[in-house]
Amino acid sequence: MRARSIVLSCLAVVLALLTVPLLAADDGAALYKKNCVKCHGDQGKGDGPAAKLLKNQSMGDLSSKAEMSKLSDDTLHKMVAEGGQAVGKSKVMPAHKDKLSEAEIKAVIAYIKTLQK
Repeated sequence: MRARSIVLSCLAVVLALLTVPLLAADDGAALYKKNCVKCHGDQGKGDGPAAKLLKNQSMGDLSSKAEMSKLSDDTLHKMVAEGGQAVGKSKVMPAHKDKLSEAEIKAVIAYIKTLQK
């Protein structure tokens, strides 16, 4: 009986872990729209309404495979969590670690990767 309980518990954990990546990009799209579109724009080209106000600041092109391939997942995570300045990018990009959970940060990163062409 105890062995069955352990197996069922392990199965529940595995199933829970498998569902997270499936939801990540969808959840990330909503989070991106709420937190990132202002500067990065709908398609991630750095042409959001706030970007136009910051004429001397590059928002980066999140849709560019060439530009994004230079950034590791760890760098993207640090950038979203701690802000652009934390990775030597623009100090205009705010930190989101107090606004987004760890899972939400990963979801935004997963969504950003769907923008690359």
